[in-house]
Amino acid sequence: FKPRNKMSARKKLGLPLESFILLHIGNLSTEKGVDKIINAYIELKKNYPQLFLLLIGSNSNHPLYKMAQDNSDKLIGSILYKDLPLYYNAADVYCYYGNNKNIKYQGLGTAPTEALASNLNVISTNLIHFPDKIIDKTGFIPKNFQDFKDKIEFLINRPDFKFNPRNLIAPYTDYKYQTANLLKVYDELLAKKN
Repeated sequence: FKPRNKMSARKKLGLPLESFILLHIGNLSTEKGVDKIINAYIELKKNYPQLFLLLIGSNSNHPLYKMAQDNSDKLIGSILYKDLPLYYNAADVYCYYGNNKNIKYQGLGTAPTEALASNLNVISTNLIHFPDKIIDKTGFIPKNFQDFKDKIEFLINRPDFKFNPRNLIAPYTDYKYQTANLLKVYDELLAKKN
């Protein structure tokens, strides 16, 4: 996952070149805030006809499948993993709005991490899991639904605004870092047991 040319990615994927693309990848569930993403999109679309909602990873068994089918511009089931980077690079913002349990226990999440590694702007409740010293440089953390909509609207009106967090987050998301940190936690737990 790395930055690529947005227009080239859109052409390869057959996505509209002039749209502002909101992206979510994963289960269509309230735990991941897909209902909030769709509702924000519906409300903002009234004033921003260039908005385009792209949902990937959908399954007809997902709780919000019908809502997504009725309201998104493009709903895609499973795709090849090798194609995922193109979708991140074709989008303007990755959206994720976890519920309280999700925010507390899920951590950052795979898709938001991949989006950040692609230098895509991210609006996610789960960015709170980054250290305080970099948290405000990674993306937007919505405080509530209105703030979530406001942050999307800010990005629509400021297409030049970019967080570009790839290099900043690498030390905290790289597998080498995660493995070393996990081993440290296990060592501490085992030391307490003895």
